Amino acid sequence: MAMMKKLRKRKYEKKLFQRVIGIRGNRDVLLAHLKKEWEEIEKEVARDQRKRKRYDTAQQAGITLGFTLLGIAALCGVVFVSAVAPNVLSAFGRLGRHRRYFRKKDFMAQLYAFRQRGYVEAVKDDEGCMEIRLTEMGKIQVVKRALGDLRIAPQEQWDGIWRVVLFDIPERNKWAREGMRQSLKRMGFYPLQKSTFVFPYPCREEVAFLRNLYDIGHSVRFIETNLLDTDSDAKDFFSLS
Repeated sequence: MAMMKKLRKRKYEKKLFQRVIGIRGNRDVLLAHLKKEWEEIEKEVARDQRKRKRYDTAQQAGITLGFTLLGIAALCGVVFVSAVAPNVLSAFGRLGRHRRYFRKKDFMAQLYAFRQRGYVEAVKDDEGCMEIRLTEMGKIQVVKRALGDLRIAPQEQWDGIWRVVLFDIPERNKWAREGMRQSLKRMGFYPLQKSTFVFPYPCREEVAFLRNLYDIGHSVRFIETNLLDTDSDAKDFFSLS
């Protein structure tokens, strides 16, 4: 039984990632969300200009060395790496964007692991500066991470409108039905029923992405309304007054 569950999960994941990687529009949505995530972290990092503090702040914000390397390469097309101190490396994109600082030992160990897995290609010039680019396998890793972390940021003030997602997906597309349900939960939607979810903030673009991702456009309805019967539980869930 456990083996069958693992096989079903692998089959589901393979089908899902094929839908993401094989359709440019799906990839673009995920990279756009990734860019928003980076911009928020940039604000945190920029609050302190000291190199060491920048490193600590980035780590506290949840950006690991590995994903920093992949993320900069995905957003900028290339990562430039240079030494700024005997044991400190600076990694940044074009025009110095998304600059991060890392311990040389940690960075080189992560780079070696990524090269072994075939995620990146690295070339060093005569001055010791390194250029790192993603391979196709590396791009897939970035997309996987972005898909798993897809979220909708809450707004400072609720506009009083409920966004309701309803779907009726046939049994032959069970993988899409379960995937849609899990994706909505992961993104923070509140389940009114098994196939009815609500969210208080704008999310039309994200729902359209899920429709395309699971290829269930005709089975999903999106409604915006300021009237929702017995919405007290949903308000409590989202901490709305």
